Amino acid sequence: CTGLSGSAKIGCSVQKIENSAFQDSPFSGFLQMSPSTDVGINVFDQSYFTGLVLASCPSSSVQKSSFEFYKTYNFDNQSTLSFKEGVTGVGVSGFYDYNFTGELKLPGTLLYLDDYSFLRCTGFNGGLTLPPNTQRIGKESFYECSGFSGQLRLLSEGLISIGTRAFAGLDNLSGSLAFGYGTTGIANQAFDGCSQIGPFLALGPSLEVIDNAAFRNCSGISQILSYEDIPSLSKIGDNAFKGCSNITGDIIFANYFELNMSIGTSAYENCSKIRNVFLDIDSPDIGANAFLNGPTGNLYVTDQYTG
Repeated sequence: CTGLSGSAKIGCSVQKIENSAFQDSPFSGFLQMSPSTDVGINVFDQSYFTGLVLASCPSSSVQKSSFEFYKTYNFDNQSTLSFKEGVTGVGVSGFYDYNFTGELKLPGTLLYLDDYSFLRCTGFNGGLTLPPNTQRIGKESFYECSGFSGQLRLLSEGLISIGTRAFAGLDNLSGSLAFGYGTTGIANQAFDGCSQIGPFLALGPSLEVIDNAAFRNCSGISQILSYEDIPSLSKIGDNAFKGCSNITGDIIFANYFELNMSIGTSAYENCSKIRNVFLDIDSPDIGANAFLNGPTGNLYVTDQYTG
């Protein structure tokens, strides 16, 4: 095919595009296609796409090799990325180190983002919304995506886990965070250095672990839901809230199910606006400097505390 121009829309039923199929067609608009379509060599040699649209094919998911050709041609430089409804996930390193620009709008059908799915995609801008059906956000999914600015919105009540450094260093994203009933774990450094998120942090009633440095230096947070409302919480890791210098009010640790809760080293170090700390837990494990340079009020310990 020669002489074709404008955008290219390739249907879901196309399984493979043979070598040089559109070699002399100067496409210059959007490319819409399924992540499962196999693209041969020299297919788009004379083209310059300005955007990639992932087609709404049933149970579509993006794998590392799905759009490698798009990056090889350098189409990703200064072009946009969008998703049609029907795309369910982005696999490991699906869009690692791509140069897309503009806002990233994820589809409502999204279920998961695997590890490194958008790692080092520095050109995205605007806010970032995780849709209501999202269940898993993998390790370093948005790590080093420094261009995001605006509001970070986690809309899914069924979000189960957030991986290591998933949002770390995104210091231009803002807004309060509320985790739903499904969230059981927030991994190491998940929001490390996200200094503008806040002012409220609602952790969710099913949370079991807030791991090391999960919210370190999140100085925009000023209020946290009391831990007495999270009966399953068993670990607050090292440096979990270190440097969250604007957290105010009292911190209450209560455990109605008599689990052993650990509070890690430097967990609340330099949280200097906290007033009082109440320990009403069976907790033999409180790390060194857990409250160093922290609460300005009193420490209250009940008979339940065994440390």
